[in-house]
Amino acid sequence: MISEESKTQTNTKEVLLEASHILKTYGATKAVDEMFISLNKGEVLGLVGANGAGKSTMMRIIAGVTKPDSGSLNFLGKELNSAQYSTAVARQLGIRVVYQELSLCTNLKVYENFFIEQHQIFKGSNWRKRANETAREFLEKVFPGNNIDTTETVSNLSIAQRQMIEIARAACDPELKLLILDEPTSSLGAEQTEQLIQFVLKARETGMAFIFISHRLQEVLKICNNVTVMNNGRLSCTNQSCDINEAILIQQMGGVSQAEKNQTSKTENRNATREQANLKIEISNLDNDQVHNISTKMYAGEVIGVTGLEGSGQKALLNILYQASRQPGKNKCISIHDTVAYVSGDRSKEGVFPLWSILENMSITALTKFNKDRLVDKKQEEQWGKTWFERLKIKAADIHVPLVSLSGGNQQKALIARAFLSDANIILLDDPSRGVDVETKRQLAQLYREAADQGKLIIWHSTEEEELTECDRVLVMHDGYLVKELANNEISKANIIDASFITADDYRKNKEKNNSKDQHKIANFFSRQRTAMPCIALALIVAVISYINPHAVTAFGINLLIGSAIPLILASISQMFIIAASDIDLGMGAFLGFANVISATILVSNPFLGMLILFLGIAGYAVLGAIIHIRKIPAIVVTLGSSFIWLGIALSVMEKPGGSAPAALVSFFNMEFPLIPESIVLTLVIAVVAYLIIIRSKYGTVLRGFGNNPKAIARSGWSTMKAKVALYTLAGFFGVLAGISLTGITTAADANAASSYTMLSIAAVIMGGGELVGGIVEPFGVVFGAVTLSLIGALVGFVHIGSNYQPAVQGCLMFIILAIRVAIRRKNNENCY
Repeated sequence: MISEESKTQTNTKEVLLEASHILKTYGATKAVDEMFISLNKGEVLGLVGANGAGKSTMMRIIAGVTKPDSGSLNFLGKELNSAQYSTAVARQLGIRVVYQELSLCTNLKVYENFFIEQHQIFKGSNWRKRANETAREFLEKVFPGNNIDTTETVSNLSIAQRQMIEIARAACDPELKLLILDEPTSSLGAEQTEQLIQFVLKARETGMAFIFISHRLQEVLKICNNVTVMNNGRLSCTNQSCDINEAILIQQMGGVSQAEKNQTSKTENRNATREQANLKIEISNLDNDQVHNISTKMYAGEVIGVTGLEGSGQKALLNILYQASRQPGKNKCISIHDTVAYVSGDRSKEGVFPLWSILENMSITALTKFNKDRLVDKKQEEQWGKTWFERLKIKAADIHVPLVSLSGGNQQKALIARAFLSDANIILLDDPSRGVDVETKRQLAQLYREAADQGKLIIWHSTEEEELTECDRVLVMHDGYLVKELANNEISKANIIDASFITADDYRKNKEKNNSKDQHKIANFFSRQRTAMPCIALALIVAVISYINPHAVTAFGINLLIGSAIPLILASISQMFIIAASDIDLGMGAFLGFANVISATILVSNPFLGMLILFLGIAGYAVLGAIIHIRKIPAIVVTLGSSFIWLGIALSVMEKPGGSAPAALVSFFNMEFPLIPESIVLTLVIAVVAYLIIIRSKYGTVLRGFGNNPKAIARSGWSTMKAKVALYTLAGFFGVLAGISLTGITTAADANAASSYTMLSIAAVIMGGGELVGGIVEPFGVVFGAVTLSLIGALVGFVHIGSNYQPAVQGCLMFIILAIRVAIRRKNNENCY
């Protein structure tokens, strides 16, 4: 019930937001059912409930991300039109959300993410400098002493750092009136959590309002004026925080009371019999760039907690143990005597298979139980899935619904079920309760204890000290060192926090930092400079060609060699824009053939008509992008289908090779530049133009963000439809230039001549440092990769190897570069934990 004091407060203060009778259904499920929320200026409203209670759905409705089926929203006394209400309108009103599943673009730098979110305040040519200054200012304002490099790429940062960035960039809006925080402290350490609480308490004094969603009930009671409880999508009750405690909230949420919990908890001393036969893991003087001088033994039947201040090496230790289990004997400091399963703390990146159902996500590791010479027993698989589905009380219609349709906590349950379904006897848990409600935490703690009683070893990292009081032992880390081991009666929240601030001596810390700099300077260079590998490959190819035939590196020879690469360079840049959207264009070669034929025939006889047809070709690419986006059809299907259209048009215009190039085009490709060959000038111009478009321009930054995280782009007020169409339009434009350049260089046309460019352009992008997903592209690297692939043809000719071997040589070079890149990435991934 809403207390009388709360009603009086609502009447005396100015109401900022009021949501009435909100209903949102998904099929037969009522995610939000007749929900009511009222929020005043300067108020912090706590919103709590079990996983699947509808909290996040309600917040998405308030933020304009999700449209309700019915109900009304009022902001500052004005009713909002639900049909027209969107994220853009919410942003104009001053409403921002920090989502539980972070909405950063990990391929962009920190300050670029600030620009994406707050682009309206970064106008002018020096937007990068001002975005960088704003990022530093607000990170320091919310989280003093955060030590986050705002010029760093987000993918290189920890989850806690990303959480801080998400919060700070939402808080930097000068028009901010309401900030919705959905599990904002789930990845933060104790120090950062307290900093956030102090920021909220200060900000509410200025009239700013907050909705604070958290399963950490102590934080809710500390920070909120009122607390609203949701159950099964409905409003259960609203309380003034001064009138309630954790036990009351848990009961209102449908959980057990503290007294009931105490009755069911075990009070006996859980000292496992430590015989050598039960030894599962032995660590002896483990020392590397993340953890230092760690020695301990872990036994069957134990639940061992791993904790410390954020970034102290807890995650690194789990990751090292898991990697050691996958490569037995490689790490001489670690002995693992049983099978290992791992539950990642970053479920969106390392945990879930987003296109799979709950069952498929749970059972993937259990498939090894079936004999290798047999098909998967679907009945047995479904039985396992139903057992864990019911045991963990996952809230969903059934086990066959997509996992990503679940709340974050229920997704986490499925990943935990996956680990236990694997039948591994050592379970590594990386903050498994992040974003999980209190009742579920209790269920999971009980599950871990039951598993330990059955002889399993549970190693559990948590950012919540209170959770770890259920453990047999707690390993406390600081700066990568194991500074304290607590056992049995020593384990308490106060003791864990005290031990977290025990520091290692300065000598060891300085030694660690110096070793890290010396040992990984080269690896970091290659991982951060994606153009380094293709540049080195190009230099080696040129060196070999010059050794075999010195005349090839004269001005005339270079112009001839690089000039022949211009069509592939342009085709690769075209493919780069498609890959920037996390798509692949399988019609690139056919489109080049179409542009080649049109420019060698109609463009010669009727320049106006020829240009019109080429522009229509570019428009056709824009249409392809729109179809892919609207109809959600895979790009490879659409572009492969379109390749037959391009080829058909080209063959209908000119069935056999022939035609001629426009005189102006021939003259252009035969220009002479002083000192520098024309082909090098053109190559540099292409690279610079592409770099300015996709890397340096404002909208290019948005386009790369779209390829990485389209949901984040949409939530920031950008049109994902326009982004997709823009990338495909750019691809069509450079594809037309590639076809025209092919005509100008060969002075003829052939509809099938450019068929090989499809795969070569993809190879050039990948060699050049691009990734097939994630919006990661490097224009200069693409150009280097395209030139390298083109020069391989000349190299094959110089060494008198048949041209049939050219694709094999190109493929081998690409695989070598990729293998080196993967090795460097794997090394750096080990170093980042």
